[in-house]
Amino acid sequence: MKSRIAPPSFLVLLAILTVGCARTPLLLSPDASDVRTGKADPIGNARELGPVTATDGSGCGLYGYRGTYERAYIQLKNNAAALGANYVQIYSISEPHLSGGCFVNVFSISGMAYKIGPAEETLRGSKVSTGTCFSVAPDGLILTAYHLIKDASTITVRFENVKELTAVPEQISANNDLALLRVNRRTPVYLTLSPLQNPKLGEPVFTLGFPAPSVLGTEPKFTEGTVSALSGPGNESTFLQVSVPVQPGNSGGPLVNHRGEVVGVITATAAILPFLQKTGSLPQNVNFAVKAGYASLLFPPPAALPLANDRDDAIRRVRGALCTVESTPGK
Repeated sequence: MKSRIAPPSFLVLLAILTVGCARTPLLLSPDASDVRTGKADPIGNARELGPVTATDGSGCGLYGYRGTYERAYIQLKNNAAALGANYVQIYSISEPHLSGGCFVNVFSISGMAYKIGPAEETLRGSKVSTGTCFSVAPDGLILTAYHLIKDASTITVRFENVKELTAVPEQISANNDLALLRVNRRTPVYLTLSPLQNPKLGEPVFTLGFPAPSVLGTEPKFTEGTVSALSGPGNESTFLQVSVPVQPGNSGGPLVNHRGEVVGVITATAAILPFLQKTGSLPQNVNFAVKAGYASLLFPPPAALPLANDRDDAIRRVRGALCTVESTPGK
C-alpha cells in the first residue's frame, strides 16, 4: 500500500448503513426492532434457507384492521426462525396504501433467510466480502468502497470476459469509504470522474453493479434515478443523496450521469428501522454516494474522455469498465 489519505472525518451517521454490500438486514432476536449493521455478510458466508414473507392487517379502511411494521417484523422473525435462520436480508416492504379507491390495510415484508454461524467460513477458508468496482485509468487503477477491502489479506477482481485478477491497495480514504486498487493489467476501458464539485439537483443518474449475486445472479444490474440532495444525513457534504435503488453488492459501484461521467461512488442506504422510529414512515429509495471529487484526491486522474452521446452510450461505457471485487480477510 503506497499511502493512506484521510480527509477530515465526518460525523458518525447513525441514519445509514454501509451497503458493503448495501444491506439493511434484520437480526432474529427477542427485540423486533433489533437491526444488524454489517456484522455478517450473507453473500458467500452463510447457508441460504429460502425466502420468507410476513403480512399484518386486512381489508380496506374501516372494513378491517391496519397492519403495523412491529407485528409484521415479529411474524417475519417467527417464520424465519421456523426455518432455522438467524439472519434475514430484507428485499421488499409494502406499507398500507390507497389503491383503486380502497385504503389497503396490509403491511407486508419479504426477504431471504440465512443461517450464519458465529465464525462461519466459506469453502475458501474464511469470510468473503463482495461488491462492485470500476476502472478509472488505463494503467490498472480501480475504484471501490473501502469497507469491502478493509481487513483483506487477498483481493480479487473480475472484469467481464477476463480471468480473475489479484488487486492490491494503492491509496485509501477510510473516512470517505473509498479505496483505489491496482491490478497488474492494463484497463483501457475506464470511466472519467466528473470535474464538477456537485452534479445538478434533480439530474438523472444511474448505476450498474452486482447486487445480491447469490439471489439475482452475476450479470450486472442497471438501476436509475435522480440526485435528490447535494448532501447526506445531517447535511454531510461528502455525500450525495440519490433515488437510485441499491441492494447488497452495489457498494463500490459508480454513480454516473448521462454524459458518462462518474459523479459518485455508491456507499450507503437509509437504515429501515431507525428511519421508521425517527419519522414514522419507511425510507423510499433514500441512498447515498460519496462525491467523485473526494475520489479524485486519491490519484491524478487521466485526461477526460469524450462525453457519451446519450444514456445508452454511457451504459455501454460503464459496463466495459465494471468489475466485481472480492476480499478475504486474514486469519
